[in-house]
Amino acid sequence: MFVFDTHLHTNYYSSCSVITPEELIQQAIQVRLDGIAITEHGIRWPNEKFDGLRRLADPHGLILINGQEVHTSTPQNGMGGEFLV
Repeated sequence: MFVFDTHLHTNYYSSCSVITPEELIQQAIQVRLDGIAITEHGIRWPNEKFDGLRRLADPHGLILINGQEVHTSTPQNGMGGEFLV
């Protein structure tokens, strides 16, 4: 069985986080996760920048997934929810 954390933010794109992407990768390696999904608020990492993070994770066998957390609204402008994509 694989162990992933699928809802992580970094201070690079999400103001609610205080961890750098590099620190996040190191901590995931230290706790022996198989993979992580970096799901910043409303933005997906550009491929060329995310590839740099993968180069840090690959030698350790850590799988990285590039996603984002999307905020939705109802037709009446109410909160619809937040979804990981």
